[in-house]
Amino acid sequence: MPCIAAAALALIFSFDGLALAIARFPHFMMFVVGTGLMFLVALVLRRVMLASFFFLLCLGTREDAGLHLFTLLSILYILQRAQGASWLEQKPAVVFAVLAFAYSTGAVVLQHVLSNGEYSLLVNEYLGRPLLSQVSVSEMTTRFLGWVRYRTYVVGPAVCALVWSIVRRNPYIVLGYVGFVRWGLLHLMAAREMVGTLPSYYAFPYMFASFWPLIAVLIQRRHGGEDRSLVEPLCGFALLTVASFAPPQYQHNPTLIVFSQGFISPASIGRQAAMDRALHRLSGVDDRRTTLVDQSVLALVPEFYKPENILSGEAHVDPDRIIFFSAGFESTLAREMAAQAGLQYQYEVAGTPIRAATKRPLYRPEELIGLSVSK
Repeated sequence: MPCIAAAALALIFSFDGLALAIARFPHFMMFVVGTGLMFLVALVLRRVMLASFFFLLCLGTREDAGLHLFTLLSILYILQRAQGASWLEQKPAVVFAVLAFAYSTGAVVLQHVLSNGEYSLLVNEYLGRPLLSQVSVSEMTTRFLGWVRYRTYVVGPAVCALVWSIVRRNPYIVLGYVGFVRWGLLHLMAAREMVGTLPSYYAFPYMFASFWPLIAVLIQRRHGGEDRSLVEPLCGFALLTVASFAPPQYQHNPTLIVFSQGFISPASIGRQAAMDRALHRLSGVDDRRTTLVDQSVLALVPEFYKPENILSGEAHVDPDRIIFFSAGFESTLAREMAAQAGLQYQYEVAGTPIRAATKRPLYRPEELIGLSVSK
């Protein structure tokens, strides 16, 4: 019975309000959450080899993954040190924290060097040019109030964790949210307005924060050498999970995902394989210097395209071809730019949402990439 209850609670947490908000604009960063949580659990249970495995998977997902793990582990170290934990007890966490920080900082520096400073996501979307000059205090206040109103799946559990921590006088409970205060501030000050609203996957670190009370119990049981009751932390964790379902007035859903349809009729393996083949073949048809692709295509085959190939309203190129998803959130922009550029040949990959608009007809498209002319 306890195993069934634990499995049910884990399942509900996996599909809590924040997870569903992120699923409306799917992103691979959720792999950081899954592997990061497994790493933390294994570490606290002193399964160092297992923790190392998930640690490597987490870091390999994206260059900033190590910074998130470093944040949690370093704050945990400070708190435990203040409470008299020995160095031997904290050594594994310290080693992992140092490795995580070294990896992420090294990866970011290497990216900057190899890109020759041409583009920086941190500067362009967050810090702005000139530095921190694009957002006023009043705008930051407006954004924060917007979070309270529209991001209840983050704010609700955070408030519950804070109240729980104060009532029980237990700082461990709210440690996860404290660790990601800097993440919230970074988005409040973000140069790009959409990023500042903390939509969809941008709030992914708070999955760590809402899970943290269970990690805290394991740490305290080990450090205190006592068998604390699991009833309170499990009930508290369940409360945080339920609080995440508080319905916000607006859900960021640019891809127009309907969960009921997605769960009932997921894409077949054959459909997925057809999409992969078409995207790979389309990327190699001719020179890509005058090809634009939307974010949906770019997310699936990022290795084939450069920043200048990304479809945007500010693109100052005369494309020979635009590849996009028919029902993607940028499909309207893609069709408008195709009309403006005179891309009169429209193709579709049978059985997939992939569309291609070109200036010149493709050579034997039905054999080359399995396309059929739609116009």
